[in-house]
Amino acid sequence: MTLRQTIVRPSVEIGGVTVPDNLILFSGLAPQFVGLYQINLAISTGIRASDRAPIVIHQGPPHPASPTSPSVSSSRFIFPAA
Repeated sequence: MTLRQTIVRPSVEIGGVTVPDNLILFSGLAPQFVGLYQINLAISTGIRASDRAPIVIHQGPPHPASPTSPSVSSSRFIFPAA
């Protein structure tokens, strides 16, 4: 299966800390899901575990962002119910 990557690499901030480019492992269409994009990244050491850590994703031209605030644990994000 060929992975479809985004043309423009996103920038990601978690809790106000910018994730370095080398830790953004993949951004593109999620395999086997129509129209769903995913970003795989490693959490850098400057990001602490938190009950509410705002995540801001920028891609393309600058525009106002609306952060979401999932819990950040050592290996996963827990998004609050909408």
